[in-house]
Amino acid sequence: MTGGRARSWLRHAVRGGRASSVRVRPGGRGTSWLRHTVRIRPVPVDRALVVRGALGVLVPLAAGQLAGRPDLGAAAALGAYGAAVDDSAAPWRTRALTLLLPQLGGAVGLALGRLTHGQAWAQILLVTVVALISGLVSTIGRISDMATLVLLLATAMGLGLPATAPWWQVPLLFLLGGVPLMLLSLGQALRRPGLGERQAVAGALHAVADLLDATDDTWAERRHAVTEAMDAAYDTLLVRRLSAPRPGTTTAQLTTDLDLLVEVIAAAPAVLVVGGGEAAYEER
Repeated sequence: MTGGRARSWLRHAVRGGRASSVRVRPGGRGTSWLRHTVRIRPVPVDRALVVRGALGVLVPLAAGQLAGRPDLGAAAALGAYGAAVDDSAAPWRTRALTLLLPQLGGAVGLALGRLTHGQAWAQILLVTVVALISGLVSTIGRISDMATLVLLLATAMGLGLPATAPWWQVPLLFLLGGVPLMLLSLGQALRRPGLGERQAVAGALHAVADLLDATDDTWAERRHAVTEAMDAAYDTLLVRRLSAPRPGTTTAQLTTDLDLLVEVIAAAPAVLVVGGGEAAYEER
């Protein structure tokens, strides 16, 4: 493949989104005309999630230090960390189960591991049974997958808990450590219902609008941004729900609008070609 044909093929691939991280820079025969560059794209950060997670972990740790029991503070902070990881911008019903079930799984796992302290064969049997249950239940859905994974990890952690403290102390603190973060998250969801869904669809609309204004040089980057925005919007609207949205609701309307965007994205390459032809005509 000659240099000219290779450049032509590569430009065509970039426009089709198959080589979005490759740039072509013409050079002499003695220099390499193909340079791979890494594009670092900013990821939108939900500041509310960051603040809730930071406060949820910091408060138990500080309380444990002030009380002279950093071990108990760490147990509560571990529960807050689990809730922070599972926090999202989903509707409040889904958000409640997403936060509560993994916390319950973690508390149960810590308690089971602590109860088998010093019993080698009982610990082996316990981990085997929990791993089997975790593998079977995780196939039900995303929430059950997270809950059983936390159950398995917490069970393994509970095997190493010291026998000095009561068996219920660490599991209870783990469960209570995530309560403040749960209340903050659910309060935000109930105070402004549907905000995350509307923001996700608005982000997809802005990305598609930028794509329609793209040129040859910016097409690949903006097409990649559209893919990320559409994935995030569908994930917020549908994947994180417990059931399909009811007809006539705001979520159903937003889903319809998002489906219509797919047709606009399919027609976007034609807009780019037409825009390029008009620009060439004006230059003449």
